[in-house]
Amino acid sequence: MTCRRRACALAILAAIAGIIPLLATPPPPASAAVGTTTPTEAPRARSVLIILLPATSWNDIRATAPPQLTRLFRESAIADLATRSVTSRTDAATGYLTFGAGARSIANPAAAATNLEPSETYAGLSAAEVFRLRTGHDIGTGIGALGWPTLRGQNDTQSYGEHIGALGQALADAKIGRRVIANADEQDPDVAVLHRDAALTLADTHGRVRGTVTGLLRHDPAAPFGQRLDNDAVMAHFPSDFQTRRQVVAVEASDLARADHYRPLAAPGQRDIQHTDAMRATDDLVGRMLARVDLRRDAVVVIAAYHSSRARTLTVAAIHAPGITPGLLESATTRRRGFVQIVDVAPTVLDLVGVARPDAMEGRAARVQLDSSTYAARLDTLITIDRASQFRDATIGQATATLVTVTIVLVVLAVFAFGYYRRRWLRVVLRWASLGFLGYVAATFIVGLLPTYKWGTGTYFTIVVAMAIAFAAICLALGRRHLVDPLLIALGAIVAMHLVDIVSGAHLEINTVFGYSPTVGIRLAGVGNQGSAQLCAAALLIAVLLPTFAVRGCNAIGYALLLVTFVVVAAPMWGQDFGGALSLGPRRSAAAPRSTTPRRTAGP
Repeated sequence: MTCRRRACALAILAAIAGIIPLLATPPPPASAAVGTTTPTEAPRARSVLIILLPATSWNDIRATAPPQLTRLFRESAIADLATRSVTSRTDAATGYLTFGAGARSIANPAAAATNLEPSETYAGLSAAEVFRLRTGHDIGTGIGALGWPTLRGQNDTQSYGEHIGALGQALADAKIGRRVIANADEQDPDVAVLHRDAALTLADTHGRVRGTVTGLLRHDPAAPFGQRLDNDAVMAHFPSDFQTRRQVVAVEASDLARADHYRPLAAPGQRDIQHTDAMRATDDLVGRMLARVDLRRDAVVVIAAYHSSRARTLTVAAIHAPGITPGLLESATTRRRGFVQIVDVAPTVLDLVGVARPDAMEGRAARVQLDSSTYAARLDTLITIDRASQFRDATIGQATATLVTVTIVLVVLAVFAFGYYRRRWLRVVLRWASLGFLGYVAATFIVGLLPTYKWGTGTYFTIVVAMAIAFAAICLALGRRHLVDPLLIALGAIVAMHLVDIVSGAHLEINTVFGYSPTVGIRLAGVGNQGSAQLCAAALLIAVLLPTFAVRGCNAIGYALLLVTFVVVAAPMWGQDFGGALSLGPRRSAAAPRSTTPRRTAGP
């Protein structure tokens, strides 16, 4: 087969392989009419109520169906919230501090939880005295974060450029009021355990915020840790001037936090009962707060800043504001419909009240993708993504172990086949195994289009192995004229699959084992590290093999392929992986000479 004929065959196969992901990608729901993005700042809200729902996923919302929250969500733009910050697991301390910074942050749990009012006693002194001693500033009449110097010291050592308290300081500089009403304290047999991390959401850069953390709980023997949020007390502290004075108010539904923390101490049936009771009480509070909000002029933001202790899940994010139509949120950070990140929350709040985002903030304001699908359909989409993410995280270890094991076996087979045990049957086995190995890599991406999270790990690997065998068979059937043709076809299919997928939105990267997961990763768009490595390695091999095993003139094809790959991988609107694109550099600059090895047929 001439170079031109083999190159054409390779290009045709690559095109077919690249079209398959596009054809198989599920389209938007039939009722959906996705249009251009609508900025949340048009028009801006007068005031913002932030409802904090600790450890809550969309699956929790569907399971409990709280009427007040459901009514609000039906008229809101919603999304899965990726809570990943510096570490893959996010607790209350990290979640709330990252919320207030608008950038990835780390937090010592004890330091983040110790937020007191001036008259409270701490270490034999008043909280006001301790705060002044530690920070050199006065609390005033609000809440002081006694652990603020510790939190600042921790984050000064990080490389993310974070500036904790950036949200609260930006609001204070704009003369917009701030208030936090929160107390997730627990009562151990001997001592109270402070959990007042929510105050960090609106604290300024000195660790201060107006609000209330005392007098919010009542004794209830039937509640986790014997304490329940007193909704009457919360409403007594809710600002009466919310509809007349510009302000941002954050209220934590702390019954959900205590129910989540109590799970290890309760039987499975009791866990469900306690969570349902907490959600019911939370929904009652939400209804009472919404009665104080003018939804025609004010905004309501619902956020679950950290995931449950049950599992590393995606959580709840929703915005109801003037000019916002029901739909799915996304941000410039995620660049993926239905996703926002925890670092996007602070810029979004500032955007709603018309305050410029500080440069220290890593996140970007959320936008609304217009979507006419029903609330139930949007909810199903977000829950499905979350379930697929958890399945991916549970499967990646086995998939990686399989990859490493097969690699080692192939190396051993190659040593025997070309060194010590030169048998024809062994080389046949090696060819099938090598092509199947490439098919395995490709199949782990293609299988992401199927709802394998519903079928389990066994079915998942059965499908992947079947795809890998079929891939090897197709490559061998199409490449019978020359020994290297099956390999060129296999590499070309991998290159085409990744290139077309990246340009069309990276559908095969999200929630696949060698792609990325929104529950543990930072990246939510473009090509992941492993996908980029596979694409670049395959492109490099093709660029070397074409001129080495074909007639002169194929060097140009190799260079063209490397150029296209570099552009797609590095481009901000596609791959967003400029570092990965640099791996294409080792391509030799001189054209490869024509091989003097006699051409062989497909026999081993």
